[in-house]
Amino acid sequence: MAEAVLMVTMTVSELQSMIKSAVNEVIQKEFAPLRKQFEDRLITADETATKLQVTRVTLYNLEKRGHLLPIRVGSKVMYSESAITVYLMSKNK
Repeated sequence: MAEAVLMVTMTVSELQSMIKSAVNEVIQKEFAPLRKQFEDRLITADETATKLQVTRVTLYNLEKRGHLLPIRVGSKVMYSESAITVYLMSKNK
C-alpha cells in the first residue's frame, strides 16, 4: 500500500516553532511525574523534629548554629524537605 506524500511550505521560524512546541509537549508529558517527586515541600517543626528524632529545642539550637534554617510563614515555623536532606547529608559526612 502506497503512502501519500504531503509537501508543506513554511518558513524556518514556523518549523522551529512547530518543533519546539512538540518537544515541550513531550517533555511536559514525560517528566511531570518526576517534577512532582522533586518539588520542595514544607513541613512543620513538629514533623521535622519527628523526622530527625530530635526535640523542638534541638531544632532551635540547629537554627541558632545555622545548620538548619526554617522558613517562617506568619507565626508558623516550617522546614523545607530539601533543607532537611542537605542537613542529614552534611551530618553523615
